[in-house]
Amino acid sequence: MTPKSIVRACGYLAAVVAVSASPRATPAARAAQKRPAGGQSLSWDRVPKCLDATVGRDAGGRTTGAIVWRSERHEMKTPAGVFTMRVHDYLVGLTLDGQPVQAGADLEGKPIDLEDWALAVWAMPDCAQPAYGFVEQTSHDANPEGRRWLFDARTKNAAGAGGLVEFPGRFGPDTSVAFRGGALTVTNDAGGLDEHAYLYVAEPIPIFVQRGAKDKYLKAIGKPTDVFFADASASQIVLAGVGREAFDDLRASTAVGSARLFEGRYLIVSGAASGDYQRHGALVIDVVRDALFTVVCTDHQEETGALTAAYGPRAASLEGGGDRVLAAFQLAGFYLRWDETTGLACDGPCHEER
Repeated sequence: MTPKSIVRACGYLAAVVAVSASPRATPAARAAQKRPAGGQSLSWDRVPKCLDATVGRDAGGRTTGAIVWRSERHEMKTPAGVFTMRVHDYLVGLTLDGQPVQAGADLEGKPIDLEDWALAVWAMPDCAQPAYGFVEQTSHDANPEGRRWLFDARTKNAAGAGGLVEFPGRFGPDTSVAFRGGALTVTNDAGGLDEHAYLYVAEPIPIFVQRGAKDKYLKAIGKPTDVFFADASASQIVLAGVGREAFDDLRASTAVGSARLFEGRYLIVSGAASGDYQRHGALVIDVVRDALFTVVCTDHQEETGALTAAYGPRAASLEGGGDRVLAAFQLAGFYLRWDETTGLACDGPCHEER
C-alpha cells in the first residue's frame, strides 16, 4: 500500500514553557523535562554551520567522485560520536564514527543512507558542543532544495533510522530556532499569516509536532492500529463521527497496520483486514483542528480498489483546499480526490495493484 517514495515528515518558533514534573505530564512535557536546561533563540543566519560539502566536478561538469569541502571544519564531535562526510557512489553521505547515517528504510526494510549531491550540517547551540544537528540535502536535479532533517546529537541512536527526524519546513531567511525550557522549536514565517511552529518531541518516538497538536493522538504513533482504537480518548473522534457500525468496520479493515504522523499534523492510521488483505482502509486526523477523514476500500472486484465507505468534511472548508489531507492518504497508499458531491473519491485507480 505504501508508495515507493515516502519519507515526509516535521518542525518551527513558538514560546515554549518548562513543564513541572508530574505523573500525568503529557508525552511532549515528559520529553521536554529530559532535555538540558537553557535558553537560546536564533534566526537561521546565526545558527552555526559546521559541515558543508559537495561532490566535485571537472571542467566539463562531470562528477569526479571526489569530495569538495565548503566548510573549514571537516568533522563534528558530539556525545553520540564523530560526524563527518564521505563520497559514496558519486554522492556525499553523512557518517557517524565511520558508519552511514540512515534516513529511513525502503519497502523491503533495508536502511537508506543519507546521501545527496551536497549536504550541509548546522548545530545548536554550537559546533563545538552540539546538542542538535540540522541537515539539509541538496540535489542538482528537478528538486534542488532537497530535504531537511534533525538528529539528536546527545543520543547514541543519532545515526540509526529512529534517530533522524525529517523536518517538513524550510531552512532559510524566514527560519528561527529556539531552545528554551529544555525544548526545541523551529519556526518559518514568524509573525506572518502562514506561520508554522513545530516542537521536537523525543518520546515515545522522535518526531516534530505542530504547535497546537493534541497529545492524546501522539501515544499511537509508531504502534499497531489497535492501540489507537483501544484508546477511547484518541478514537472517540472516530466513534462520534461515523457511528458504531462504521467504527467497527474501520477497525477491522485496518487491523493489520500501524499509525504514523505526517508533517507533524496529520495522524494516519492505516492497514488491512486480518486474513483478508483485499479489504483495507485508512483514517486521517488533523491533530490540531480535530478533523477526521476515513476511507474503506475493497479489491474484490477491482485490483486497483473501490471505496465502500468514506467520511470527512468537504474540501471547501479545509486549509489549502484539503491538499495536505490527500497527501496524507497518498502516504497510506490511496490516490484520492475531492468530489463536490461525495467528498473523498478515488482519483482514477484507488491505489496501485497490490
